[in-house]
Amino acid sequence: MRARLSPSLAWIGGGVVCLFVGAASVLALTNLPAFRDPQLIGSFGQAVIPTLAIGLVGALIASRLPRNPVGWVMLAAALVNGLTALVFQYEVRTLLVARGSLPGVEWAAWFGSFVSGITYPGFVVLIMLFFPDGKLPSPRWRWLIWADVVVVAFNALFGVIDPTPIQAAGLPAVANPTGLPMFTGIESSPLGWVSFFGNIVLVLFAIGALVVRLRRARGDERQQVRWVAYALGITTFLNVMLTTSTLVLPPSPGGRVIGNVVANLLVVLGFGVAVPGAIGLAILKYRLYDIDVVINRTVVFGALAAFITAVYVGIVVGIGSLIGSQGQPNLAMSILATALVAVAFQPVRDCVQRLATRPCHGQRAPPTQGRGD
Repeated sequence: MRARLSPSLAWIGGGVVCLFVGAASVLALTNLPAFRDPQLIGSFGQAVIPTLAIGLVGALIASRLPRNPVGWVMLAAALVNGLTALVFQYEVRTLLVARGSLPGVEWAAWFGSFVSGITYPGFVVLIMLFFPDGKLPSPRWRWLIWADVVVVAFNALFGVIDPTPIQAAGLPAVANPTGLPMFTGIESSPLGWVSFFGNIVLVLFAIGALVVRLRRARGDERQQVRWVAYALGITTFLNVMLTTSTLVLPPSPGGRVIGNVVANLLVVLGFGVAVPGAIGLAILKYRLYDIDVVINRTVVFGALAAFITAVYVGIVVGIGSLIGSQGQPNLAMSILATALVAVAFQPVRDCVQRLATRPCHGQRAPPTQGRGD
């Protein structure tokens, strides 16, 4: 039962990722007046492109290799990032475009701040530790998993209890609804610095684990690890250097804008394109999948993503404008779009699956069809 459920669960997770990205994109369309700020454009690209790429590769790995945690970790990272992208557009709408139009913006900003450390270093460290076979380089590296959990928990705790206003790039500061006055400035205290450098040390150790695995690997496994070690190592190193540079560069409004734009480009091109692409290339190089299966899944996932986005744009924006919402977010239209996607998702998936199968296998199902699919 578990073997049959896991592939379906992976693609359901991928569908939810597309749902989050589609909803965030629709809300971004209503926020276009605020996108004169390049920081907001960069933040949107950073949220959407890596989310789709990581979600696609993660769902593919988890559906074919349910025992390998790499796919599930990537899928979890995509789900968190997709929800964060939606929450961020909620903030943009309420703080810049139509101020005060939506409730709970403080909690939305709090949520975005709370989960920001889960992906980096949290998920990034786990992916580097478990790639490619889902096992640690050796049992001695188990301590790094616990250190990752502890550092991420401390990051989240400091963000929760420090009453310093929450500041996101391109947005006004928002009060922290859970801040406690007795912990004012804790994020800039020695404990905060320990957490800051702990993130960097964690990622460097994770890169070290990947290097150790690379030195021990032979044959196809060595080629498999080299691609990801290169893409992830270079991207992470540049990200660490960019983060560290904030300690020595004098703060200025122009400098912060340039730094945010550079950081967004690094995340989009590195973690959003290079790393998922390297993982996919490594998988194909190692022959973990038949190429027809990869093509089939890519076509199905892309078609479902287009379907979900079209439904959201058509109902929330199209019908919403006809009934006079004037571009304002409409809860009833969003619920209607979500319900329609939920009802039609499986029939549309089956139809697209049949159409995608024919070019490779004629009228017959692919050899893997029916085995845990």
